[in-house]
Amino acid sequence: MKPSKPRIPAKAIELVQRGEIIEAIKITREETRLSLKDAKDAVDAYIRNPRGTSQSDDSNKRHATPEIPRLAIIALENGQLN
Repeated sequence: MKPSKPRIPAKAIELVQRGEIIEAIKITREETRLSLKDAKDAVDAYIRNPRGTSQSDDSNKRHATPEIPRLAIIALENGQLN
């Protein structure tokens, strides 16, 4: 099991939302005692995915984009809209 990535402090989230990324990294370092690289990685990870779910998690993708039933696709291809 992979260790979870550190969450960034609420103040850092506010700074990210205002576009103050460097300040967000500084606050993250101060409040979490992470190294500069780890604090930057944590802030970057938050920017990429604020909800903290894994982008590569196939189960999340399946639930996020439901499949269109094959019969519906055939009907649309034949111009049947009702």
